[in-house]
Amino acid sequence: MSPLGDTRSVLLSSLVAELLRGGTSRTPNNYQWSRFYWALASQQDLCRGKGVLHREIASRVRDCWGVEWLERQGLSLDADENWLVSMFRKHRRPFSYLQHFVCWLALCDDTPVLSRVLAEVSLLSNQPPGKTVYFSSRAEEVRHRYRARWAELLNLYDSLHSLRTHREGARVYSWLYRFDSHWLALHKPAKISVKRQPKVDWEKRDWLIVRELLTIERSIWQSLEGPRRSISWYCKQVAGRRTLEKKLSKLPLCQAFFIRHAERVDEYQARRLACIFTRLVLQKRWLTPNYEIERIAGLDQRKCREAGRKILTESIPAWRISQEISLR
Repeated sequence: MSPLGDTRSVLLSSLVAELLRGGTSRTPNNYQWSRFYWALASQQDLCRGKGVLHREIASRVRDCWGVEWLERQGLSLDADENWLVSMFRKHRRPFSYLQHFVCWLALCDDTPVLSRVLAEVSLLSNQPPGKTVYFSSRAEEVRHRYRARWAELLNLYDSLHSLRTHREGARVYSWLYRFDSHWLALHKPAKISVKRQPKVDWEKRDWLIVRELLTIERSIWQSLEGPRRSISWYCKQVAGRRTLEKKLSKLPLCQAFFIRHAERVDEYQARRLACIFTRLVLQKRWLTPNYEIERIAGLDQRKCREAGRKILTESIPAWRISQEISLR
C-alpha cells in the first residue's frame, strides 16, 4: 500500500477491482437488497421501529467521504429525496456500483468483500411476505356499523386520498382493510383520472419562436445603438424565454438563428465603436483622439479585440484622411 494512498480510496479500489474480475453468477433482486439495507441500518442502530433514520445515515456517509468528494462523484446528498434515501427504502430500481460501495464502506463494521456481501444478500428471502391476516372476535358484530359509517364518508369526500387524510376516515378505512377487505375493495371511491399533458410539438414551437426572433432582428439590424445582442439578450425579448433557454437543444431553427445573428464580443465592440464615431462625425468632432473614443465606448487596450483595434488603427484614420482631402 502506498503511504500516500487514502485508506478508503484503496478499499474502494479493491472492491472495484473485484467487481471487474467478475466471477459471480447470481445477482440479488431488488427485494433482497431492500432487506439487506434495512438490516444494515438496524445493525448500526439507525432504525426506529420499521423506519430508518435517514439523516443519521447521511451524516455518517458525509463524515466518511466528505461533501466535496461526494459531489465530485455525482453523489450529492443536498436534496431531501436523494439517492441515499432511496437506497434505504424499498428498492424499486437498481443502484450503481459506486453507490453500493460508498454505503458499505461508510456503515459496515468489517471491511466489506464483494463476494461475501453478495453471498449474504443472496441468502435473504427473495419474496415479500404474504398479506397479514387479522382476526377479531367482535368483527362480525360491529361490521355493519363500519360499513354504514364508510357509506356516510363516501358522500362527504370525492377521493380515497382526501377521505384518508381525515382522522375518522383513516380509522374506518383501517378497520375495514383489516377485517372486511373484500367488501372495502368493492366500495372504494372511483379513481380520479389524471389528464396527461399533451405532447409538445417541438417543431411547431421552433417555428413560432424563430419567427419572433426574426421579427426582432428585422427591427434592429440597421441600428448601431443598444446593448450586445447575445443569445441571452435575444431570449429576453421573446415570449417563450424559459422554453428557449432550457430547451434550445430541441429547437434547431433557433440554434441556427443564434449561430448567424447572435453577436460575439468582438462584433459588439466593432458596432459600439462604429456607433460612437458616427455620433462624433455628426457632431463634427471626427478629430477626437482614439483614446477618447475608447473611453466613450467603455473600452481599453487590454479589452479591445482585433476587430475593434482595426477600426481604431485603420478605418478611422483612413476616413479622416479622405475627409481632409475632400475639404481641400
